Amino acid sequence: MEEIFKSILDTLNVEPLYLILGAVIVVFIVFMMLKKLFKIAMMLVIVALLYFGYLFLTDAGGLSGAKQKGKAVIEKIDEATEDARGEAVDKIIDELEQKRKEVSKKK
Repeated sequence: MEEIFKSILDTLNVEPLYLILGAVIVVFIVFMMLKKLFKIAMMLVIVALLYFGYLFLTDAGGLSGAKQKGKAVIEKIDEATEDARGEAVDKIIDELEQKRKEVSKKK
């Protein structure tokens, strides 16, 4: 078996026409494999789009429930941080007032 492969390789090295023919066959095989993989990938994309479309149209994914829960969490966070935000704003206003007074004293 090894001798057969050796003779094939020797023939390919000696005859450039066989080398070109072999390269064309390899390119053709790779092209066909990629074409088949592309078809499979497109089918998967189509199936995924159909599935997500179904979920969106039937609301089976619970998007409206998730929206309501998200709004409730945001409102709780807003209420919890209201005092801290007010204090931060007051502190910034006080610092700006002090800097304004310092600048007006220098003039």
